[in-house]
Amino acid sequence: MACQLLAAAALLNQWRAASPWTCVCVCVVRPVPSSACCGLSMHLAVCGRRWSWDECDAAGWRDERQCFRVLHMLAALWMLLSVCAFALQFCFPDRGVTARHGNEQLLYRGCVRTRGGPLHASRCVLKAVVLTGTRFERSGLEVTIDCARCVLISASAWSVWRQWRDTGTGLATGASFLEAPGEEPPPSGNNGQGDSSETS
Repeated sequence: MACQLLAAAALLNQWRAASPWTCVCVCVVRPVPSSACCGLSMHLAVCGRRWSWDECDAAGWRDERQCFRVLHMLAALWMLLSVCAFALQFCFPDRGVTARHGNEQLLYRGCVRTRGGPLHASRCVLKAVVLTGTRFERSGLEVTIDCARCVLISASAWSVWRQWRDTGTGLATGASFLEAPGEEPPPSGNNGQGDSSETS
């Protein structure tokens, strides 16, 4: 929860302030929660729901919890890819930027984010099907939260993809989302007319 609140606060600051600190906010602060979640997922995969100073519960790899240990490994990889995308965007801020599209890492990160939906959907279904009736049964609230995360992560992925699509160096037209693929924006200046000096 703390990781998600930190990521949300950094994203809110990015939206409110277009300043030199924005790049720091995007590429330095926002990867911190992803890095923390990556480490937490690795710990959950190896030791289960134990404190770091407690003995690892390796039995989870041999009982009905095995599928969740695998999902935690995939979640750690998912978070690591997101951190790498942030790092590459920080190192190469202008890479892939065109008149119509933003940094290429926005596109890659959007694609990475889409993988989180199926990941949490799998957790939701498996907790309801595999763990119900066992001593590891999860509460209905936990299952509901996993389902809600599918929607939130999908919205986040769409937001990042939209940011890549609409943050090019060209002038914003306000209708880029409605333009057909391959459609060129009207020429700027003089309402699309040629230079008046050429006709005088």
